[in-house]
Amino acid sequence: MKKTLLTFAIIFISISSFSQEISFSFGPCFGIPFYYQFVSGGASKTPKIGFNFAADYIALNNKKVSWGVGIGFQNSRVELTPPFYGDNEERVSHTEKSNILYFNYKMVFRKRSTSFLSLDPLIGIQLNKTTPSSFDNQTGIGVAFSYVKKINLNETIFLKLEPKLNVFNIIPFVVTDMPERLTSIVINIGVGYKK
Repeated sequence: MKKTLLTFAIIFISISSFSQEISFSFGPCFGIPFYYQFVSGGASKTPKIGFNFAADYIALNNKKVSWGVGIGFQNSRVELTPPFYGDNEERVSHTEKSNILYFNYKMVFRKRSTSFLSLDPLIGIQLNKTTPSSFDNQTGIGVAFSYVKKINLNETIFLKLEPKLNVFNIIPFVVTDMPERLTSIVINIGVGYKK
């Protein structure tokens, strides 16, 4: 345990030596896999509330475009009603969960000192697979788009509000016949430190 704390302390001190922002955020997430959603009689997929956690590092400079990295965890829940097959069989709904660990490279486009847009290529790794599962493993390359609004509490600490759109599995790492892309809307609220 001491080695782990010491490692994190060294990483934090090393990162803090550069001009940067570090932030941690948490918020609700609404995710749904899009595939056959609008086919008549097809399975109905309704998003339910999950959660998202993220930690971000952004390098600061005087330019309009800067970079950063991040790590996050997303828990998505989807209520699925099976397709209608033309008989009188009852269609029983069930909830499927998907836990995804993701790593992202942030491309930050600054509008002002208190707000910016971010386009983030990401790599998602699905940690679990519910049984039965009606949508594919979401391990692969995806993309995220967000708008961040910062509220400065003082010169170094700020609050942030971040509406975000995540699209996973655009380029899958696992073999799938009919890839579905888990798309989620996230509203993160967090706190950050800037130097």
